[in-house]
Amino acid sequence: MSDIARKIDPTLLSKVRRFGAFDITSCFNCGNCTAVCALSDEHGSFPRKMIRSGQVGLSENLLNGPEPWLCYYCGECSETCPREAEPGEFMAALRRYVIAETDPTGIAKLFYTNPLVLFLVTAAVGVLLSLLLVNMHGNPSGAHTWMFSSLVAYEAVHLTGVVLGILSGFILVAGMVRLVKRNLASSGGFSFLWKQKPKALIAAGTEVAQEVFTMKRHGECTTEAQTAHPWYSTPRFIHGFILWGFLGLATATAVDYLLMYILGTHIFQPGRVIGTVSGLALLYGVSVAIWKRVVRKEKHSRFTHASDAWLLAFLLILGITGFWLEAAVTFWRSGALHDWVLLIHAVFAIELIVLIALTKLGHAIYRPVSLFLHVLKQKGV
Repeated sequence: MSDIARKIDPTLLSKVRRFGAFDITSCFNCGNCTAVCALSDEHGSFPRKMIRSGQVGLSENLLNGPEPWLCYYCGECSETCPREAEPGEFMAALRRYVIAETDPTGIAKLFYTNPLVLFLVTAAVGVLLSLLLVNMHGNPSGAHTWMFSSLVAYEAVHLTGVVLGILSGFILVAGMVRLVKRNLASSGGFSFLWKQKPKALIAAGTEVAQEVFTMKRHGECTTEAQTAHPWYSTPRFIHGFILWGFLGLATATAVDYLLMYILGTHIFQPGRVIGTVSGLALLYGVSVAIWKRVVRKEKHSRFTHASDAWLLAFLLILGITGFWLEAAVTFWRSGALHDWVLLIHAVFAIELIVLIALTKLGHAIYRPVSLFLHVLKQKGV
């Protein structure tokens, strides 16, 4: 009995409530949410299981399981909830709560629970990065420079991005270790991974990779109202455009860095092609996602957390400034205005890298890891 008592946290629900808009205190566990959920099965009976765990204070159930990441928030459960307890928003809040509890620095919790802190830190980091990049101006190595670089040099952006990316990577890795440790707590810890055969690891990795890039499960949870929309405006593809666009832009940046800065070649630039296509995908996805949150016709878009607005705004500015610079380079335009746009673009890009593990962007890492462990438990030893 004492062991059970130590696992009960009577303040758990109030803690999670700080991360979203819901009221599951009115839930009487009718099970309707789980019954209508297309993704809930014997391996993840959410959101009912998570709601009940939150009500009774079982924090381990909320933090140690894959259920928060198995949900894609189509909103069907909230639409049909007889008590209007917003179970879908509860699951969204739970994902923010898990990220905050996974972050080893504690900064993510401040960002999620206090929008003012998120804004002030973002502004402060942006100012510091601007000053750093401007004061690093110069090209002593004689390497490639941009046609408009009176404010910031090409090398300064990449050097700053690489250094801060490494520091951000350490935080992300530490968070993933904590996430894996919690998810495997009931399976023997990390020893569970060492026992797995390569075939099981490859099978789990392949299944998760297919899910990440095709978002098949996300498509399965689309509501009847959403399926009436054209395929290119469904949540699955909007989310996909944003993800594919972001990954494509990251790839384009890496390719440009390799070819122009490391190899010193300026003739063949596949990074520009990749960047243009990816930028269009990103801008489309972000624009539609913002519009859906403005009109608020679909259940999953009626609540906009500060962290969601922050990420969408960042990606929108990144996409617009990126195409501005692309147009300037293509039509050989230069001048002070383009220099400032370059500085803004560089600062926003680097800041996303710095804050990846501390904001909603972290779910792009934590979700695949959790899904991998979930699939491995089903397929492995």
